[in-house]
Amino acid sequence: MRSTTTREFRAKLRATMARAAKGEQVLVTRRGKPYVRLLRASDAGTAQAGHPLRGSVLHMADDFDAPLDELWSAFPR
Repeated sequence: MRSTTTREFRAKLRATMARAAKGEQVLVTRRGKPYVRLLRASDAGTAQAGHPLRGSVLHMADDFDAPLDELWSAFPR
């Protein structure tokens, strides 16, 4: 992954976008810290922030917050 500063990114916007369109990921830094990651639009769905659950649908049971009396009674006090 190529890295660039915000200043360089603004100065070379078209060239940087062309590189991303070809499949190269570009990390734009601001004051030395990661700020924005630029990647090809067709790759955006598979590389969202690198989190494996991003875009997943999670379901919670209806009794998720029900009391756990049976569980706690199994532990000695």
